[in-house]
This record gives sequence, structure tokens and C-alpha cells, in this order.
Amino acid sequence: PIILFTACTKLPTPQEREQANLSLVDFTKYTKEIIKTKDFKLFTLQRKRLNQCKTIDLYIEGDGLAWQTRTRISSNPTPINPVALKLMLKDNASCSVYLARPFQYVPSTYEGSRYWTSHRYSKVVVDNSSEVLTQLKNRYNNQEFKLIGHSGGGTIALLLAVARNDIKEVVTYGGNINTEKTTQIHNATPLTDSLNPAEYAQKLQSIKQHHIIGNRDSVIPLEVYQSYIIRFKNKENISYEIVDKNHWF
Repeated sequence: PIILFTACTKLPTPQEREQANLSLVDFTKYTKEIIKTKDFKLFTLQRKRLNQCKTIDLYIEGDGLAWQTRTRISSNPTPINPVALKLMLKDNASCSVYLARPFQYVPSTYEGSRYWTSHRYSKVVVDNSSEVLTQLKNRYNNQEFKLIGHSGGGTIALLLAVARNDIKEVVTYGGNINTEKTTQIHNATPLTDSLNPAEYAQKLQSIKQHHIIGNRDSVIPLEVYQSYIIRFKNKENISYEIVDKNHWF
């Protein structure tokens, strides 16, 4: 989601955001782990006893605090409103994992800022996220994943479904599922260094998908979904619903 702050707004520090977000978690049920991949250290919360799960429900966070103002990049993308985390905790599924995006909940660098701006959906980000899934699978011996993503987390979920053969289903909430259309709507700079799920309709048409769209969502409006679904010749695996929400704030 896009959150803009005025000069008078006191922005919570990354540590304050992390503390507030993790205060929502019952750590008798979840374990916190930062998983090291080739290029990143990715923050996860893992439900205990995942070794008993055939399918792991993986909740992928949105873009977080990517921008402080319309022209100023945030120094750290840890979310103020961790929607994917809240969705996981509300579902209370016994086979769930929360996956944060690069540099969320971990120290960030100026050089790394491209991975929460122009390169946020790049092949590097997808490959490293996929590496987390592989590590989880090797550890817990699950057979497959159901991916649930909010906003840009839905983008990553679909791109993971393109890259892997063990994705059972993808569910998005306000998902940025056609990044080209979204940038057009907001008259924003095209994400030339990122991948666009809408370009992979042929590969994605065999994946079960459900897209949840807010009727008051001005960040990812219905027309983003419409521009996505029109790319598919076979639409039988894809469903959607409209709910009374904005961008889940």
C-alpha cells in the first residue's frame, strides 16, 4: 500500500514498527526466524509443528513502507500495517508461515532500497523468496504450498506460482496482479526492473486462483483485476469476489 506522511507526521522507527507488529503474535504458537538466502535475510514467523502439514499456507506481506512521501524513498520498508500478518493471525491456521519482503524487519541499506522500489518484483526477489519455500519444504517435508498475498505480496505469490511446481493455490487481497496497469492508473514510473504476473497468463492458467478486491480500493481498483483476467484464454481456475474494503486499512 501507498502511505504518505507530511513533514509534521512522526514516522515510527523500524524498531517501533517491528515491536508493534510482533505484539500481535502469540509466540506460544509461532516461532520467529530470519532465513538466510543467497542475497537476503528474510523474516518469517512459523507455526509450530509444521512437520505434520501436507500443505503450508504461506502469507506474503505487501510492499510495506516503501515510500515516505510521493518522492522520498523510505529508509526501511517494515510495514506500519502488516495486513498479511493480520490475515494469518485471523485465520489461525495450524499450518501457516508468514513471509516478509526483503529488508522488512531486518536492517536496511540505501543500496538495498531498489528491492522495495524499482526491483520489488524482480527475478532476484522471486528467486530468493522461492529459496525460503525450498528451505521450508526440506525442513518440514510438506508436499505443497497455498500462497496468500496482500497487495505486492500477491504479485510475489503469482510469480512464485510461475517459478515453482508445488503451488496448490494462490489467494490475493488487493493484489497488484497487473503491475503495468497499476502504474498507468497512478501515473507512476513503470517498474522496468520488475516482473509482471499478467505477462505469464499461459503458465498461470493451470493454477487455482482467488482474487479478493475491495470496492473502495483506490490503490488496486477492480480494473487491475479486469486487465489481468482478460489475458487468460482459460479462466476456469480463476475466481474473484468484491468486498466492502479499501486497501485493507
